[in-house]
Amino acid sequence: MKELGKIRAAYYGTISDYPFLMGLNLTIEHDGCIAGNQVGLVNTNRLDDGCAKKSIMEIRQLLEDANVSSVDDLVGKPVEATYENNSLKSFRILKEVL
Repeated sequence: MKELGKIRAAYYGTISDYPFLMGLNLTIEHDGCIAGNQVGLVNTNRLDDGCAKKSIMEIRQLLEDANVSSVDDLVGKPVEATYENNSLKSFRILKEVL
């Protein structure tokens, strides 16, 4: 199921339950519902396996798609979120309406 919504919050840092994982944490809101998602997660215990570069490139692409240069500027950007079994599976920035 696809839903239209907006990014409600965005921050870069560690995940509270897994402090060795670092990435971009997003909160997506649509129709009063809220879902969380992480982008570009990297295991800080294994930085030499190429994941860090992949993580940076994934976050960079998201910033480019949203036409912003800072994670903070992602807040309010429109998204199309895809859900399966009431779980957020993926999302994309709606570049066509920016």
